[in-house]
Amino acid sequence: MELQASASQAAYVYCYVQSPASGQIQRIFPNRFARDPRIEANTPLLFAGAQGFQVAAGGDGAKQQVLGCLATEREVYNDLPPPLRWGDFEDIRPGSFEAIRDAFQQAAKTPVALEGAFIEVAPEAAR
Repeated sequence: MELQASASQAAYVYCYVQSPASGQIQRIFPNRFARDPRIEANTPLLFAGAQGFQVAAGGDGAKQQVLGCLATEREVYNDLPPPLRWGDFEDIRPGSFEAIRDAFQQAAKTPVALEGAFIEVAPEAAR
């Protein structure tokens, strides 16, 4: 699947996807193909597409894919707990989007919004 995210002001964006089969969450942006989490105001961030990776939609008959993105005003990566700094496309802990948001809020020392989406998976993509 290809996704698009944008922010009304320059921000550092981190996006995660949850496996409908296992419930595990993985960071998909930033990643080894697009390392810089900063996006400019009102400039769409397109991923995966041309970034050199793919995000599999659905799987095992899933009808929805869950995606969550967070944005901070400053770079907080080095202030995040180690489990959130580990590799891209790998299962991480904490295992919920709310716990990830809480860790980002502690690192940013300010409230951090979590924008999520339930992406409907077409029957042919779920196979």
